[in-house]
Amino acid sequence: MSVMFGEAPKLAPSITLLINGTNYTVESPRGDIGLRYTRLSSAAARVASKKEVSPELRAKLVLDDSDERMFIEDMLGDTLAAMVAGGVQWPIIQHAAATTLVWISYGVEAAVSYWQQKAPAKPKAAAGKARSKKRKKSTR
Repeated sequence: MSVMFGEAPKLAPSITLLINGTNYTVESPRGDIGLRYTRLSSAAARVASKKEVSPELRAKLVLDDSDERMFIEDMLGDTLAAMVAGGVQWPIIQHAAATTLVWISYGVEAAVSYWQQKAPAKPKAAAGKARSKKRKKSTR
């Protein structure tokens, strides 16, 4: 016996990211793209929590330049071109792609939280040591 569930719920088909005063709308990626990256996202979460992951899957978590470019294009779609044309800096583009991955993997609330996180500040002591080492090298 089959149970009729009715129409699928209306889920957010896109997210909008405010960058330097401009709204950039990122559409949900196609199903095959979403499936591939949510699997990798789950594997990354397992690695982060020190759970076992197969060596093959662990190797897929390391992205070379080509893989990273494909990931960003897959996550941001046509919005990537608009961001580049708008002069958005590379670290923000990377953060936007990662936010999209969080959205499709864990939902809107998690994506909002991830998007709004601040980059960790560089410890002052470590920065001071690096400068003093640099000065020592340059005086010889």
